[in-house]
Amino acid sequence: MKEKQSVGQIEEILANIWKEVLHVKTLDVNDRFFDLGGDSFKAEMITDICLEKGIQVTPNDIFNHRTISEIVKNMHTAGDIEKVTVMLHKTQGKKLKIKYQRDITTYLHRSIPLCAILSDERYYTWFYQHYIQLFFITYNNSFSRLEFLEPKNNFEDIFDEKYLTYADQQSDILDFVEKSVDAGTYLTINLDEYYLPQKGSFNEHHYVHQSMVFGYDKAERKLMGLGFDTNMMFKELEFDYDDFAKAYESAKTNYKLTAPWAETEAIQLLTPKSTVGEYKFDLNKFMEEIYKYLDGSNLDKSRIEKLIPLEEQQMCTDLIYGPKIYNAMVESLEKLGRDILHGLDVKGMVEQFKEKMLGDIMPAIDYRSIHLLYEHKKGLYDRFKYITGKYYTSAKLEDLLNKFNKLVEKMNTARLTFFDLEKMLRFNFNPAEVNFEDLMASFQKVIETIRTAGNSEEELLREICREFETGYKGGK
Repeated sequence: MKEKQSVGQIEEILANIWKEVLHVKTLDVNDRFFDLGGDSFKAEMITDICLEKGIQVTPNDIFNHRTISEIVKNMHTAGDIEKVTVMLHKTQGKKLKIKYQRDITTYLHRSIPLCAILSDERYYTWFYQHYIQLFFITYNNSFSRLEFLEPKNNFEDIFDEKYLTYADQQSDILDFVEKSVDAGTYLTINLDEYYLPQKGSFNEHHYVHQSMVFGYDKAERKLMGLGFDTNMMFKELEFDYDDFAKAYESAKTNYKLTAPWAETEAIQLLTPKSTVGEYKFDLNKFMEEIYKYLDGSNLDKSRIEKLIPLEEQQMCTDLIYGPKIYNAMVESLEKLGRDILHGLDVKGMVEQFKEKMLGDIMPAIDYRSIHLLYEHKKGLYDRFKYITGKYYTSAKLEDLLNKFNKLVEKMNTARLTFFDLEKMLRFNFNPAEVNFEDLMASFQKVIETIRTAGNSEEELLREICREFETGYKGGK
């Protein structure tokens, strides 16, 4: 068991990370992040480096606490988590292995299973095989969203999956969770977040949504979980037994507005297949997926039928694939900008969406699509780095990948800018106090970044593919 790191040790680690990211030679643990030149992008960089070193710090921690000393007072480290795991065996409980992955976090039905799957390093080869194609869907009410063109249960080769309805699970929910975890099964359960203090809807309104459970401690009466917190940050959470039981019981009667899928998928059970060994990466299949994406192919349109119910498809005006999604996203962003200028109640529409899922009047696009676009670019870069490291590389190929990484960095900046804009529109929007000229200037930067990326990505990716395939086949 690792010894818990002291406050001084953690502060020293964080100070070195801040120096590296903020490009400062000296700093004090009481220096404020923004006074040192920090911004949203640098907060994300710090978060990623911290995770590599086993320290869990979110951008929200940095924004709220501002100084290293205050962050450390309010944080949990991987060492803490490891210590809890050991203590569980001394008390009454169990905790399954989990990977706090941040590669894909936009939608919980994607991100939560990956936290279980990627806890086994052998399955990264499976991960690199997937999440390559995209589609962009627009509804009759003008709302649009971006998604991976990826089967919902794309992990069936390595994990067993089972769904239960609320009616199927009639036993005590806490007893059921404990027995499932004891059997090595991860649970994703739709809960009414009105009863969960860790959630943004706590004591405000009934909002049924998913959270994963992967451990329990009967002595402390706590469940270990994963999900979005009060600030919509994807992170590890602890649920009190009594709160969890109330949230589950309430969800049975309150799921229809915000979680209609819970009618048939109230509980998801994920269990690793015991017969699976190392997952073999299929390079030919990977390249086939890449070219389908580049061609904007709808050859896999049958996947849509499993992702988008027929009833929902009838409410859609357009389905777009591959790089063509860039122009469609720009159009949606431009419409959103016009709507804001014309005084449309964006905050009200977002709240309506939370309650109704598909309101009559909707914002043309929201942050999730921008976030997923960045995840896709970062994912493509990571996948090409994997195959160039495993199969073939060259100076030219490395140069091309460096160019693509520049595109990824610009997309990340656009993502963070849009996040700040949407947060302001949703929570602090007062037209009388807003400088619309500055707001639209920031908005336009996001649009231009996405437009520019769309103009260059396809050609750059095709060049990367040509250089890789020519070199790889020539060397065989």
